[in-house]
Amino acid sequence: MKRIMTLAALVILYPFCTSAQKISNTLVGYYRSIDSASLISEATFSGDGKAVFSFDTGYDFVQFGDTVAVIPDKSYYKFLLRNDTLFGQSYWVKDITLVLQKDSVVENRQTDISVRKAPLVYRYYHLFKSGDDSSGISLNDLTADEDAHRYKATVLDSLCNEGFGRGCLDRIGYKILENPKLMEVAYSSHPVKLVPDTSIINLAEKAHSLGEVDAYAVLAAYYKMIGENELGNKYLKTAADEGSIKASMALFEESVNQSLPKKQKAKSTKQQKRVKRK
Repeated sequence: MKRIMTLAALVILYPFCTSAQKISNTLVGYYRSIDSASLISEATFSGDGKAVFSFDTGYDFVQFGDTVAVIPDKSYYKFLLRNDTLFGQSYWVKDITLVLQKDSVVENRQTDISVRKAPLVYRYYHLFKSGDDSSGISLNDLTADEDAHRYKATVLDSLCNEGFGRGCLDRIGYKILENPKLMEVAYSSHPVKLVPDTSIINLAEKAHSLGEVDAYAVLAAYYKMIGENELGNKYLKTAADEGSIKASMALFEESVNQSLPKKQKAKSTKQQKRVKRK
């Protein structure tokens, strides 16, 4: 009980603990890797709280001190910014160095809304980052500690309510983990139809209204999980039309599966389920 009270206090006091440090997401510039074979060849920061790497649609980032933390899907990239150069520090970007291209012009898209998002991204980053930057963010790690799960779910609710769409989407993941029926369906080889959870739908809709391009892709996956394939396909196509790379890849995978012979399709499905269990 004492630990739960401590966690609850952290939720309330955390915004005040971070207010003393300068936190921003207004970095502007085009950076290129010094290594042409690098996993990340380029990065663009447009002052609007988004970092665009190569051909993706943009990830939330936050800058505090000389640290720039970018939040891609279920992971994070930590860089040190020194002398117009970004030096990769965390697992996925350890050997990457990006240098500011001073002769390039990047439009500053800063808005009052994007600026207000910076402390929310900062809280999210510190909620999930590993202590030694050795790995990425993982929702599954939380199931081992009920108190930590409850605390992080509470913070995600707070972040979602304050306008951070990623918090809404991750909260959907928690709700699925918290529901034994949904977890059973996720690994079932037989189609099952469940009653839609309006709280999950509302979270996805809120994330979409906050500009999360993958919100409807997540909602589509949920509908397909509970046997609502028609609705799932509808939202998947909408997400792809709105620029979700995740949705476009899912549609491509579905089109490939539909073109396979039945035996091969069944084998492919079994392989996917084995991968999910790992």
